[in-house]
Amino acid sequence: MAMKTFTCPKCGGTLQHDELKDILSCPYCGAAVEKESDAIDKILRYKERKAQRQLEEKKRQEGRAQEGLKSLRIMLVVLIIAAIVIHYLGIK
Repeated sequence: MAMKTFTCPKCGGTLQHDELKDILSCPYCGAAVEKESDAIDKILRYKERKAQRQLEEKKRQEGRAQEGLKSLRIMLVVLIIAAIVIHYLGIK
């Protein structure tokens, strides 16, 4: 008997889906729902969208981190060039 889990819309607990009985039930708040393809599909689509948004946010954060590193590298090069120029010009 295959078991899948879903989030309870009432309490946020884990709904258990028994494919043989076509029932979703929450062991925490007692919510029980007969399986309806649309309801299950809606839950699955919500989870997929949430995972996609999290992935997109992670990519945005990584992009911002890379931009920050690039800026730091440029600043470091500018400082090194400035130090070399100051050294050769004898500016103290």
